[in-house]
Amino acid sequence: MAEAGSGEVEAFGFSPLDAPPRSTIPPVTPNWDLPHGFPFASAGTSSLGAFNAETSSAETSQAIASMAMLLSQVCYVRSRSSETADYPQQSLSEQLGLGEAIVPFQGSVWEAQLHPADRARSQLYAQQLDSLAQRHRPSPQHTSASLKSAADAAHRPAPPPALECRLRDADHNWRWFRFQETVLNYNAVGYPEQLLGVVEETTQQHQLEQRLYKASFFDPLTGLPNRELLMHRLEQQLGQARQADLALVLIDIDDFRVINSRFGHGTGDRLLTSLSERLKAVLRPSDMLSRWDNDVLAVVLSPLTSAAEAEQWIQRLRQQLRAPFSLGPRSLFVTAGLGMASSLQIEQSGPFSHGVFTAPSSVRPAAPSLDPACSLSPLPSSPEKNFTPPVAASLGHPQAARSYPLAEQLVQYAEEALGTAKKQGKGGCSGFNPKQHEHTIQKFALEALLRRAIVAQLESLSQPDSGRTAAARTLAQPPTSPTAPATESPSSLPRYGELQLYYQPLVDLQTGELEGFEALIRWQLPGRDLLSPMAFIPLAEETGLIVPLGEWVMRQACEQLRQWQQQWPSARQLTMSVNLSPRQLKQPNLVEQVDDVLRSTGIAPQQLRLELTENVVMENLPQGRAMLNALRQRQISLSIDDFGTGYSSLSYLDRLPVNTLKIDRSFVQRMGKRGERGEIVRAIVAMAQSLGLETVVEGVGTRQQVSYLRSLGCNKAQGSYFAMPLPAHQAIQWITQAA
Repeated sequence: MAEAGSGEVEAFGFSPLDAPPRSTIPPVTPNWDLPHGFPFASAGTSSLGAFNAETSSAETSQAIASMAMLLSQVCYVRSRSSETADYPQQSLSEQLGLGEAIVPFQGSVWEAQLHPADRARSQLYAQQLDSLAQRHRPSPQHTSASLKSAADAAHRPAPPPALECRLRDADHNWRWFRFQETVLNYNAVGYPEQLLGVVEETTQQHQLEQRLYKASFFDPLTGLPNRELLMHRLEQQLGQARQADLALVLIDIDDFRVINSRFGHGTGDRLLTSLSERLKAVLRPSDMLSRWDNDVLAVVLSPLTSAAEAEQWIQRLRQQLRAPFSLGPRSLFVTAGLGMASSLQIEQSGPFSHGVFTAPSSVRPAAPSLDPACSLSPLPSSPEKNFTPPVAASLGHPQAARSYPLAEQLVQYAEEALGTAKKQGKGGCSGFNPKQHEHTIQKFALEALLRRAIVAQLESLSQPDSGRTAAARTLAQPPTSPTAPATESPSSLPRYGELQLYYQPLVDLQTGELEGFEALIRWQLPGRDLLSPMAFIPLAEETGLIVPLGEWVMRQACEQLRQWQQQWPSARQLTMSVNLSPRQLKQPNLVEQVDDVLRSTGIAPQQLRLELTENVVMENLPQGRAMLNALRQRQISLSIDDFGTGYSSLSYLDRLPVNTLKIDRSFVQRMGKRGERGEIVRAIVAMAQSLGLETVVEGVGTRQQVSYLRSLGCNKAQGSYFAMPLPAHQAIQWITQAA
């Protein structure tokens, strides 16, 4: 039996009443605005009149017939005292193709043809109509003439309620009809005696709305609810008083793009459909399966009583992926990453727990209410009508742009968990980790502060050289004064702190003389310890901020060296070592930037040392090697930093235009521990000597280490034994002692 607007959308464990609300479509019916009558057009005239106590039966029938013809709708007058109805034109029975007379809301024929799901609403409608008639029962002084007066406008009743319900026709099809009645006259005790009704068939409207509903809230490929419907359902459940916990699981198919490209999009579509069918087979009616993204399915598990039950459900879902998928002529084994978050985690953290305001865990924003236009009617017109159609946004619907704060937070947690699962490899599975979430939030906050700190460096420039490149002019900054304090007081620092350079002395191991400095960046935040590069340089690398930051470090360090050289003759032969990041090495204008720094600061190319790690060099071959050759042609010294901890590809070492190997501190610090005698350091030094390379040892901390390294023939060293990284005004003491 076909049913117009049937319950196709009632699958997947939810009712269409749970769908996002919409505004009701206004009924095409007369505007009832009289206490006990209605406006009508008299036959053959255009004058308006109203039924009243003196209106004859013949006049009533003539007026009803005229109105039915005018509206092209079924009209009737039914009696409350007897199960009869008078149809002046086509009857409702004729419209349904029935042989028996049908009286709306009365009699066995009406009950037999009425949809079972609509019977309770039909009875409630009749009761509401009685109640409305009682509230607006006409008083004797209300005559037809007086009702035309504006002074009596307050006595006019509100429009009576309307009812939409399904009736079965002769072909056993369910068809939608809209009934609206008004009272013609009352009996002696004040109850409605005769009622005038207008019937409008709304089957096509319901079918159209059903199609719009499915197109707006269901995935056309799998037939699953889409993201909008999932978010609305989640917000409803999370906004209610929690009876039991629920969980959101995101399932992301591994290598889905590869499947599409290798076997075609048709195969990928069949895979999604097959997987959704498998998952629906194991889910409960209270659960919900949705297509969240192109290759991501979402499962709402509700209710859950414990973490153990959630783990059991995860294993059930993963079990559905183990058997091969028969996709036309081929079978495929696939894996998927699973990320899960629980509604309990929202209560623990609160939707604003990471901001300035913290909401108590017991307070939850209310779920979005139904559209006000729907709530004006005493009865919902139909289950399928309580949603916002997609055209609402284009028509300026006041609630078209909806927000789901609780659902969005739960989705955010599940996506974080899914990202962690994907990092584990194919078939990974992870739950939401609050500590990792907090780390992510702190990372974004740190990035924002770092960006503003760099911007502050750009805004504090003083008269940039017009001959510099745009980037160099932007990043130039006056050097630190030799007499300036190491750091400003926390109260004088901006909220995003200040970037500063510290300088670590580089000493000749054989003579003990100062050879130069290595510039190391620090970040001073208000009320916090000085941040080392390890706390923010990886973030700068990831976000690309390392490019302007690295150029500023190079310029600032060279400016400082020039100022020292101008004030102390003993500093004229010192060198300045600056670290070069992988992103900087990939910049096509790196050589031009270095040339600009040397030209603007006036230091000799031989006094600039650029340090790169092994990984940086190896990952950028051959482009990196060409860049290094160009720098070496300018007599700029190049060093391999942290040698021995990266690729250590000796086959390329003799072809790289480097001058120095910097031995990593980890090899030096192990000397003398657990029988370590520094054999790795000895081997590196011997190899460097055979290749004609200079050696610099990092992390030297004891006299014994200095003696041993000197015996090996190491050239230079730096570490806590000599000095820790110093602010500019303290580094001056080393320069003055060398004078």
